[in-house]
Amino acid sequence: MLDHSIVVDPGLLFTLEERFIDKHYQQYARIILAQRHHYTALFAGNDPIAYILYNAATEMGIAVPAELSLAGYDDLAFSNSHPMELTTVHQPIYEMGQESIKLLLRRIEGEGGEPQRVVLKSYLVERRSVQALGLQS
Repeated sequence: MLDHSIVVDPGLLFTLEERFIDKHYQQYARIILAQRHHYTALFAGNDPIAYILYNAATEMGIAVPAELSLAGYDDLAFSNSHPMELTTVHQPIYEMGQESIKLLLRRIEGEGGEPQRVVLKSYLVERRSVQALGLQS
């Protein structure tokens, strides 16, 4: 967003510092959804949290994606098989493992040197949990 000069309203960032326990996230999801400021979409930090938001929205009578678009991050295997097919950002987990092992082996063999930064490509996987909302013609 910074690359495109989009200013982020800190009031629209929701974080929960507690350990990942479904009960806490379910309660927090209801609080977030009850506020329903002017936003038309939520992007969750991972797919499991996106599904918690989806379940809370459904319980509250909020239709996804007709009233609220929802996206996650991970592209976990169940993201395509859940009744609500989640739009998500694919994280290259297999490649992350490969690169991690390569770095570890270099360290073990004494070739490690300074810490290295490895950048792997992620990409958007568009499914059925998002649609254009709130657009004025």
